[in-house]
Amino acid sequence: SMPFIAVSFSNHDHSNVLHEKAQSVLSHSDGEVSLISRLLCIHPPSQTHKRVYSIFQWLQRIYLFLLILLLISAIFLLFHQASIFLLIYISSLIDFVLLLWWNESSVHERFPQCLLEATSGVGSVKRRESIETTQRLTFTILFVLSLLYILLFVLSSIFRSSSSPPPLLHPYIGMTLLTISLSVVLFSTVAASTLFITRLSLLSSEFHTHSDDFLTDSNTFQACVLKHYCLIHTKIINAFSTVRRSFSLWLFLHILLDFVHFHLFLDNLLRLFNSSSSLPSDPVQSLLFVSRDLLLPLFIPLTRFIFSFASIYRLQMASKRFTHHLASLLCTQNKMMNDQTYFICMTYSSHLSSSCNHHLRLFGLILNSSFLFKISLSSLILLYLIHVRDI
Repeated sequence: SMPFIAVSFSNHDHSNVLHEKAQSVLSHSDGEVSLISRLLCIHPPSQTHKRVYSIFQWLQRIYLFLLILLLISAIFLLFHQASIFLLIYISSLIDFVLLLWWNESSVHERFPQCLLEATSGVGSVKRRESIETTQRLTFTILFVLSLLYILLFVLSSIFRSSSSPPPLLHPYIGMTLLTISLSVVLFSTVAASTLFITRLSLLSSEFHTHSDDFLTDSNTFQACVLKHYCLIHTKIINAFSTVRRSFSLWLFLHILLDFVHFHLFLDNLLRLFNSSSSLPSDPVQSLLFVSRDLLLPLFIPLTRFIFSFASIYRLQMASKRFTHHLASLLCTQNKMMNDQTYFICMTYSSHLSSSCNHHLRLFGLILNSSFLFKISLSSLILLYLIHVRDI
């Protein structure tokens, strides 16, 4: 059948196999996120039995209320700790909210449906190895960093409790509550970052495969074929629109907090170089000081920036490929094209250049890779000038 003819793919065996493979890729991309959601007991319950579902839903809401109450209370307890842990906690609390939104809303069901309706999941199947590698790498690095953060927090709390007056709560009770709260939000950071990067990787794979098919198709001079490819490209953008606003807000809030993280890192670094006092004589305390006040404030924003920059840049380039192929079609096509084909190329290219639906956007700002690079460079220069002036 011609690619521009509407076909019911469910009637073809090869399409059923493709659909099953695409479903497998999409379900596997939810593996780490679902695992952490189940460990935190925020994963939506199964609806196989209505009575069990109703009871479990009420119990889960009570649990979420108590968990949120604990997480909010932990903010006040963290005021007695180092400021870096409070920043880490607030930053990770944003990730917990994103993970909670993903599980409670219907987006986790609508996103794969929109993706399958757009391309039948061809791009996800063809680039499965790349998607899974990105997913595993992101999850592993962030999981190791989270364990390191928790270990540093426990060690810092032990040294602080031994040298400071007793708090309102028993030291071990307060440390246990804070460790549980910090573990919840840090594992949420692992899941939320993996969720963000994996979803952008799925979209990038669909965009790349769609552009590859368009480039190798010999019938693109026909208006109906060209319209078919433009329609698929629009459907992929619509699938991205289901998560665009939430991801934009999540990324924007992290950019603001990363600015504070860089400020804290430069402040601690310059204070270490300019202070007459040396590091603690105890090697354990010295390592703890360097890790807590220098490495920890740097690793959090740097890790998130690298992964976000790479995934956003890949999505940006993948989405632009089709526009470049349309321009190439107008300039290098050897076969005769009618006026309708020219009109479709010009109209859709103009629409893509003026539309921001395929970008992460918030408050009129396009949060693409160029914006992330410029805001990070400007922040570093501004913070450096502020600290140089204070010296």
